[in-house]
Amino acid sequence: MSKISNKILTEIVEVEFNGDYFAMVEEYHNQGICLECGAINDGVEPDAQKYTCCECDQNAVSGIEFALLEL
Repeated sequence: MSKISNKILTEIVEVEFNGDYFAMVEEYHNQGICLECGAINDGVEPDAQKYTCCECDQNAVSGIEFALLEL
């Protein structure tokens, strides 16, 4: 189980982007989110899974679009 829960990811979209998932995807184009520490990583394809995080070094980075599809 990842540390970044679906609830937390949903709250990020609600608070930072007023619930606009398309705005989040536009803002974070070619970036991913680490599901362990929450860090945003550059150079991540939309459908990426288990990329290595630049902050915590865990294989837990998913593309933003993929992470949103998992909600």
